[in-house]
Amino acid sequence: MKPNLRTILIGVTILFSILGLAVGIIYSPILDVDKVVVIGAPGRESEVLDAATIKIGDPLLVGSITSSDNRVAGLPWVESARLDRKLTGTARLIVRSRTPVAYARTPEGPVGLVDEEGIVVAIVPTPPPGVPEIKNAGPVPTPGQKISAPDLVKVASSLGPLGARVAEIAITNRQATLYLVAGPEVRFGGLDRLAEKAQSAEAALGAIGTKGFSYLDVRVPSGPVTG
Repeated sequence: MKPNLRTILIGVTILFSILGLAVGIIYSPILDVDKVVVIGAPGRESEVLDAATIKIGDPLLVGSITSSDNRVAGLPWVESARLDRKLTGTARLIVRSRTPVAYARTPEGPVGLVDEEGIVVAIVPTPPPGVPEIKNAGPVPTPGQKISAPDLVKVASSLGPLGARVAEIAITNRQATLYLVAGPEVRFGGLDRLAEKAQSAEAALGAIGTKGFSYLDVRVPSGPVTG
């Protein structure tokens, strides 16, 4: 039997009532932002909050808040950002920062910190300890842009614990050489098997020290040679 017009109107009225109630709840103080918490960016919470532009009292589930994590991810030093919303009224911004693996000098003096993707994380007055310099890397772009030195970045990002010992990384004719903070130069040779070469050099330096020879050659990672 076909539903009559009255039944249809009653159904439509109930549907719109439910929708109206749902919208009212979503935009009511029951589901608004009471607190914003930043996780994973110690000391830089204010930057994250400024980028997120979440305000206390904003709707928790709809509106501008839904793209706040994308705005935070646009900061040069942020690798990723995720928004986690609790129905208790808390908006959590979970941030993962980019980690510098090297730095490049600018003609003016400050240095650009570069992550493993070659992205300039920040321009700072002086390099941090334990981060090697990539030599002849070309112009240092503005934060958030990639530096035009992929081979140098590739070597820097492969070093692991060895990176803390390295002062400079240079590449000539696609042959990489590391210059330690204290000790011999380390010859990587070609740009293959970089992680193996770094592990071999770290193990060799740990076993024989850094004195009594001018270079450590790990072009063949399984057979490091000193001279």
